Amino acid sequence: MLRLLLLVGLWNAPATPGEADGLYRQGNTAAAAERWDEALALWARAEALAPQWKYAFNQASVLAFLGRPAEAWAACERARAHGVPPEHAGEVDAEQRRIEDVLLADHALLALTVEPADACVTLDGAPLAASGRAILRRATSRLVVAREGHATLDEPWAHPIGARTSRTVRLASLPLAASAATSGAAAPAGATGATRGSATPTGAASGAVAPTGATRGSATPAGAASVAATPPGPFAAAAPDPDAAPAAGPHPAWKWVAFGAGAAAGAAGGLLLLDADAHRRPEVFRSDAAAAEEAYTSRRDPGLALAITAGVALATGAILWLLEAP
Repeated sequence: MLRLLLLVGLWNAPATPGEADGLYRQGNTAAAAERWDEALALWARAEALAPQWKYAFNQASVLAFLGRPAEAWAACERARAHGVPPEHAGEVDAEQRRIEDVLLADHALLALTVEPADACVTLDGAPLAASGRAILRRATSRLVVAREGHATLDEPWAHPIGARTSRTVRLASLPLAASAATSGAAAPAGATGATRGSATPTGAASGAVAPTGATRGSATPAGAASVAATPPGPFAAAAPDPDAAPAAGPHPAWKWVAFGAGAAAGAAGGLLLLDADAHRRPEVFRSDAAAAEEAYTSRRDPGLALAITAGVALATGAILWLLEAP
């Protein structure tokens, strides 16, 4: 029966020009002969050349049959991203639902909707797929949703194993001044500027259901599936905000502090050095050379230290002045 379904799909598949279609038909032929690895490789090459939903959907059907439901689920997600025709949407939905029923044995199925749609979303530091959907083998994740000009959401998200959990997050817009001041800065954990959506687990599905639906040119094997690791999918990236203010430079008061400190240290150091030189005069040495030398040394060393400090402070002030220049 499996061979018959595959051959019917091959004969009735609509013609698609180019090398990708040739690889697709070769994959169908390999699947009809139950050479599954060869078929998967050919369909993957076809998808890489010309992303089409049927190339990814064929892979999903065979991966589910081979007991690799996580990879099959990811292939269904790719098929959706490529654009499923309305007349085949029901078949893809039914196939993915059967795969999800298997995954629910030890996975959580997540669906996240974010406003604004171009916000950057991560789960435990990994970007979330553009579809907002994910399968995870853990019951809690760290959810971070951020976009410039909006308050950042950063909090734990509980999503029970064995359940489908959906959630909506709407980020609150920041006032213009606050947005400019915090541009590019990450909000602390537990930021409250976002409206938290409700998590709505719907319960675990009981048992695995073998995939039975077929689309034209697709392999539709029947059999139970086991759990496999999830391959990575496409990621959404936050769009840059053209209106964001540039980061502020050093505070303008610091250069005056540096200039003032440099002037004070220079004046004090100069006085000490002048006083030290006074004790080197010949008439002072003739009267008491030992005392004159001790007085000279006690004034010269701190005077030199203050002079060096003055130079550093004045140089710092000059650097701060240059940093403020447009």
